[in-house]
This record gives sequence, structure tokens and C-alpha cells, in this order.
Amino acid sequence: MKIGGRRCFSFSELTIDVSWDDLLSENEFRFLLSIVPFRENQRPSRPADICLDCKLATGPLTPGNNFQTTESYGLSICNGTGQTVISDGKSAFAIDHHAGKGRITFHSSFPEKSLLAKSNFFLIGLIHLLAKYGYYDLHGAGLTNDGSGCLFLGPSGSGKSSLALNLVKQGWGYASDDALLMNASKSAVSVLSFRKNFYVDPVLAKRFPELERTLKNHGQIESNKYFIDLEEVWPSRFQPRFVPGKVIFCHVSGEETSRIQSISKKDALLRLLPQSASIFFNQAFAQKQVDALKRLIEQTDCYTLDAGFDVYDDSKKAADILSGV
Repeated sequence: MKIGGRRCFSFSELTIDVSWDDLLSENEFRFLLSIVPFRENQRPSRPADICLDCKLATGPLTPGNNFQTTESYGLSICNGTGQTVISDGKSAFAIDHHAGKGRITFHSSFPEKSLLAKSNFFLIGLIHLLAKYGYYDLHGAGLTNDGSGCLFLGPSGSGKSSLALNLVKQGWGYASDDALLMNASKSAVSVLSFRKNFYVDPVLAKRFPELERTLKNHGQIESNKYFIDLEEVWPSRFQPRFVPGKVIFCHVSGEETSRIQSISKKDALLRLLPQSASIFFNQAFAQKQVDALKRLIEQTDCYTLDAGFDVYDDSKKAADILSGV
């Protein structure tokens, strides 16, 4: 059954036109759109910057041979001249960089994929689609306090989500606990929310009675973790965009007491590069991405946080430690 549709969205300064031609594509795309903080724009004032269409595949989709392929998050990231294809072996997200167009082709098995796998497929495709317009990925948590923005960066398991939840509970604003974008203007490098919902371990959630109540009613369990919209828990804390003044690289120390100390700009840049992973996959925009990362470090004060048990056992302790920097 063919059911076509079309909607227009705004993201930052960009206008994105989305279309689909079947019910499966519409249903799956509704979920994918719930991941990102796009705003529906019923009266766009100018032509779309990005066009994204979705359709149902008739069989498994794989890129051709004229692509350089990298494997990441269970996906093949295939780069060719002016094109990138993200594929799970069956469904594909194809990007035409010159035209600013993307096409998602859903295999009939896509609805059976895990929520996290769907999220990774969509976000990684969008990262490559948005790079042309100067938006680059950051793997980290973004929070704000009293008008000042702070980035908490580090690999998975470095305590970003735990620290972010403690700080949001203390009244901080948030953009994301894990997935951000950065964008450089003439005046500053801004950070934007890319995946709004937090991805929380149930063991961690038990430390927050507010989260447990939400999980019973709305939480979506996924590989023993939950996607949680914190607006349902702590309303009016979401900050979709901010200018960071501090960058903090996190590490779980295993000690009782936390320690925070400043680091050099050079050290900070070396630590930052792996947290913007598309720089290693998308060579066409790599230099501009590096330039944006350098500017981000230049505009911020940079620290390392060896996080001890104190910042996780006492939510007020996290805010107290950071108040001194």
C-alpha cells in the first residue's frame, strides 16, 4: 500500500524537507525523528537546504565497489567521490554531499532492529549529511549552569551520563548525555543537542527515584538500558544550543575522592580528536572539522576529571567540585 507524505523541519539555521512513499517508511521515520531535536516548520521561508526521502527496499542493499569502507557500530561507512553510504547490509542511508540530499532505503526487516541500532544508523547518516554545512559530531555530554556551558567528554564508560544526571538533578540544563554537534560561526563555536534522550543503565536509574517513576510508565528498555526523555522528569532543563566555556575530560578513577585539574590546550586537543570520530571517516570535510575543534579548545578552559565515588554517591558533590573551576 502506497502512502506518500511530506514534512518540513528546522534544525539550527537549516531547513530540512522530508518525504516518504510507504507506510513502513513513515512509521520508522517517525521514530527516527523522535530522536533528534528537529522542529516542524509548516511555513518555511526559503527552499530546503537538505532534502531527505525514505522508501522501502525490495531487497538487501550494499554499496558498489568504488567506495572506501570503514566499519563502525555494526555499520559499513562507505565513502566515494561526493557520496557516502551508511549500510547495515540490508537498509542504507545514501548521501549526495554536493546536492545536499539523503535517501534512506528501509529493508522490510528494519522494524525488528533494536532501538539503539536504529538510532546509530540514523544519527551516523545525519552526521555525514550535515558535515557539508559545518556541523560536526561530538561524543560527550553537554550541560549549562548559570549561563555557562560545559562539555564532559570521554569514551563510553567514562561516567558522563552518571555525572550529567547528578548535575541535572541539581538544576543544571542539558543538551544531551552522549550525542552532540558543534558548529563554528564567526564569533564562537556552539554546541547543539543531537540526541536529546538520555541512555541510562537501570542500575544507575535506581539512584534517582524520579527516574524510576518515569521508567515504569514511559521508559523504553534496550539492551538493559533505557531511553529517557528528561523533560518528563525535570521539565524546562533542556538547552538545545549553547556556547561552551569549559571542556572536561572524564575518567572513572575508582578512588573515593574526585580530582579535577587544568590541562594544556595541546593536551586537550589531542584528547578531543577521538571524540569527533567522523573526522576519521569523512576526509572531504576533515580539515574544516579540525579547524572547528581547534577553535573550540581555544575558546574554553580545559580540565581532566578523575571522578571518584563521591560525585556519584552524592549528587551535590558533583556540583560542588565543578563550582571551583
